[in-house]
Amino acid sequence: MKRVKQISVDIMVDEEVDGCELAEQIAKEIENDEHIVLGSSFQADITEAYKLFYPELSKDGFRTIKIIAGMAQEYEIINTDAPDSVIKSNLYYVNACDKSGEQIENPYVVIESMGYKINYIGCQDDFDSVNMDNAVIDAVFDYYDL
Repeated sequence: MKRVKQISVDIMVDEEVDGCELAEQIAKEIENDEHIVLGSSFQADITEAYKLFYPELSKDGFRTIKIIAGMAQEYEIINTDAPDSVIKSNLYYVNACDKSGEQIENPYVVIESMGYKINYIGCQDDFDSVNMDNAVIDAVFDYYDL
């Protein structure tokens, strides 16, 4: 009796590679191995999900930053081209707003207003401890120790 097996493969490719064409190419290779491919398709560009573990996926000049909150288990991980001084200024601003009870819509407003880019990668709710053991972090900033 025949069975149908679904396989998912995440592949690191050059930026100009078309996902749909790559899916067709892979399907043809599998058919050349005498398997019947019932369907194949490109699903999504999930580069952001892998940046934490494969720094080569980040653009030149970008670093992976972990922002912690003292002894709390909470943290955020971002990818940014901002220098340390701008990241610290952003944290000072957020800290001051927090102390005054001011609502912050964009927690990275200082970084962005100075012309730097920020990509939010995730927080403690997005990763388990095993994943974090393999994460490549370039710098850590403590929200409470500025």
